[in-house]
Amino acid sequence: EREQVVLNSKKTDLVALVKGIEGTVLCETEPRGIDFELRCSDLKIELVADPDLLRQMVRHLLDNALKFTPDGGKICLTVSKGVTSVRLSVEDNGIGVPDNELSYLFDRFYQVDGSSTRKHGGQGIGLSICKEIVNQHEGRIWGEKISPAGMRFNIVLPEKSEVHNHNNAIGDAIYENQKTGYISNMLHWIAELMRSSVVSIMLPENDHLLIAADIGLTENT
Repeated sequence: EREQVVLNSKKTDLVALVKGIEGTVLCETEPRGIDFELRCSDLKIELVADPDLLRQMVRHLLDNALKFTPDGGKICLTVSKGVTSVRLSVEDNGIGVPDNELSYLFDRFYQVDGSSTRKHGGQGIGLSICKEIVNQHEGRIWGEKISPAGMRFNIVLPEKSEVHNHNNAIGDAIYENQKTGYISNMLHWIAELMRSSVVSIMLPENDHLLIAADIGLTENT
């Protein structure tokens, strides 16, 4: 039976987290002549998340890349900051995945080399665990083939800027919906899509518009 992922969220510096893993990864890549590169867009990239689960997620992605990257190959871990989200990707030049199997990548016990004479170990649950962790953080994860060979796994996690609910009748109604997370998610994804750090929901009341909820607004805005 699958265990439920339990979050212990706190402000987490993702750059510091991945740099803390870098030394261990180099110990595994250098003997095999694999070129490991860590790219970070900023010196510090913070989000509210469970650091232990994020560390586990990154390790699973890197372990997966190490498993299928040949000696002398290349693995790249990239961390970058969006407008209201944090992006992480792990790219390798390994064996890749057949087109007809891409949709099964995150299925529990799925194996790329699933024959009875598999060359690679493992139980095929690492990517499934990654997806569960990402889902618990209300993010997205997907894999894609890259040319000429290899895979790239992409993760987008919401940075979770604070959502402000305004003190009016409409704001109170928004607050009730906010309990489901729907309003919060909508504000964050609109901000990311429009590449804006300020987003608000305005609804009509009588003959004028009122701001019901926002992210990024200040009292002087």
